[in-house]
Amino acid sequence: MKDRVAAIIYRRNKVILMHREKGLFYDKQVYNVVPGGGVEDGESLEEALRREIREEIGVEIEIENLDNPYIIKDSGRTQYFFFCKYRSGIIGSGTGDEVKNKDYKKHGSYSVIEVTKNRASKLDIRPIEIKDIILNHFK
Repeated sequence: MKDRVAAIIYRRNKVILMHREKGLFYDKQVYNVVPGGGVEDGESLEEALRREIREEIGVEIEIENLDNPYIIKDSGRTQYFFFCKYRSGIIGSGTGDEVKNKDYKKHGSYSVIEVTKNRASKLDIRPIEIKDIILNHFK
């Protein structure tokens, strides 16, 4: 399984998340994740992070902790979480497969949301370990 990079992006006292829905009826899951994705062969963590954020949400970022990401290891892969600031671009203009492919059975649904600290505290954010990190880092 590929290692994963993700950006905890703050903008205007809100954090940007990907709202996910998968499954149908009784098997339906609704949750939120930090935008990001897999590191491709030959890519640095920074290159992968910038590419994934452009693909998923369509923006450019400033990475605050490139040399010291928050790391979670699970299921045989490492996930690297970076604190970022929004720099430019139109949120929600990503062109990656997961956002432009509307095959719900294959991908579920993805939408970009911006939420306040109070709203984030009430959401199902995965992985669960990252939720406290997000809430504690709000300025």
